[in-house]
Amino acid sequence: MTEIVCKCGTSRLEDVQCAECGKYFRAGWIPVSERLPEYGVRVLFFGGGEMTTHIGYYVPELPQWTAEDGGYYYYKNIALITHWMPLPTPPEAE
Repeated sequence: MTEIVCKCGTSRLEDVQCAECGKYFRAGWIPVSERLPEYGVRVLFFGGGEMTTHIGYYVPELPQWTAEDGGYYYYKNIALITHWMPLPTPPEAE
C-alpha cells in the first residue's frame, strides 16, 4: 500500500481504479501472477537473481521484462520477476 501525504499533512492509503475493468485496489506491489502492466508503461519491478528493484517495462510479445539499467529477464529468467508497481507521480517543479 502506498501512503499518500497531502500538502496539508493529512495522510491516507491510496485506492487505484483499474483502467481496464474499473475495479478498485490498494496501491502497492502487484504479483505478476495476478496481472501484468500494460505494454510500454514504465513501472518498478522486483526480482531477478539479485532480488532487487528495477525501473523498466514488460514486453508481452517476447515475453520479456526490460530494465532501464540494461538488464533483461526472459525465457527461464522471466519467472524471477515476482512483483511490479506503478511509478509514483513525479514532484511538480517549484
